[in-house]
Formats: sequence, C-alpha cells, structure tokens
Amino acid sequence: LLTTGYSYFNGNGATPAGPAFGGATATGYFLILGSRTLTAQYSGDSNYATSTTATVAVNVVQATPNFTLLNPSTYYPVDVQSPVTITANMRGSDRGVPPTGTFTFYDRGSALTDPVSYTATTANQNQSSGLQGKITHSFTTAGQHQVTVQYSGDTYYKKADSFPSYAQVTVNGPFTLSPNTAVAVNAPGQTGSAVVTITSHGGWTGPVTLTCAPD
Repeated sequence: LLTTGYSYFNGNGATPAGPAFGGATATGYFLILGSRTLTAQYSGDSNYATSTTATVAVNVVQATPNFTLLNPSTYYPVDVQSPVTITANMRGSDRGVPPTGTFTFYDRGSALTDPVSYTATTANQNQSSGLQGKITHSFTTAGQHQVTVQYSGDTYYKKADSFPSYAQVTVNGPFTLSPNTAVAVNAPGQTGSAVVTITSHGGWTGPVTLTCAPD
C-alpha cells in the first residue's frame, strides 16, 4: 500500500518546511544561529498510523558573504588630488537578513580613512540580501593604485575579503609632457630642438625644469 498522508519537517518545535508527499523531501531555511533539532512527522492515513522520526541535530552557523567585482573594476585615469568614488558590492544570503558590518578600503594594504556610505539590500524572491559600500578618495600620488575591501563581519555573517578582486585606479601626475620623444642631433657640437606641451592636471601650478641628457 502507498502512503497518502502528509509528512512535516519540524525544527525545535517549528515547521520550517513541509508538507511533503511520498519520499518526503523538503527544503527549509534557518534564520537563527545555534543548535537546532529536526524531526519528520507523518500525519497518517486510513492504512498507516501517525509516526515521528528520531531527532537530528543541525548546527546553524554564520553565513559566508562574498564580494562581487568592485564596480567598475578598472577606473579611467583621474588626476592627482582629484576625488574618485569606488563602489564595493557584497552578497549576503538568499533568505537571511542583510549584512550590517563595516567595509574598510585599502590601497595596496594601506587603509583609506575616508567615510564609507552604505546601502543594504533585503532578500526577496528576485534577489539575495547584500551590502554596498562607497568611498570617495583623493589619491596624493601618481601611478597605479589597487584598492581592495575587507568586511568586518557581524552576528550572522563571517568576515570577508575582496581579494583577489580589486579596483584599479590610474592616477595622473601633476602634469604631463608631450610629445615624449627624443631630440635628434646630427653630430657632436650641433644643436637640436623640439616643441613640447606641458599640461597641468587637477589645477596644479608650479615651476617645471627641463633637462637634456644623452641616451
């Protein structure tokens, strides 16, 4: 005879999932940390009596969040001392509360101390919970800057690190010189000339010294 009743799965007296039929497989979500006990209860039918399984212990631990690529992962060149906003997006979980910890942004290991603004996303049928952090920083040195993020963790989520994902920011120096080409001199003792253009970045002003040296 086939069973025709219902099977319910109970966790610490609550019903996180069910009912289920036949093989009785169900999916549930725990929103509280700690040790939980699970049982399955069969309702019974005209041929079979009700029954309850032995308890099974489940330990619900913190979720592990993960960063998506810093958005965007590569920034167009910015001028030294000019502000640029860097955005980090972190996924929480499919059903849980949004992460509530803090982000710390790093430039090649050195923490950026500018304030971080946050936007939390609540999980629903169309999206997972998440946390977005934005920081606006003015770099004081030219060159390539690689920015990573660390998440502090909270009651429901573990600590996380964006590495190996990072935002690469190219920072121009206070000025550029163009064209950056050599000056041809036909023979020793003769002269050569070239026209160069000096372009200031970020409102920089100051003296520029040009030198000439052989290759």
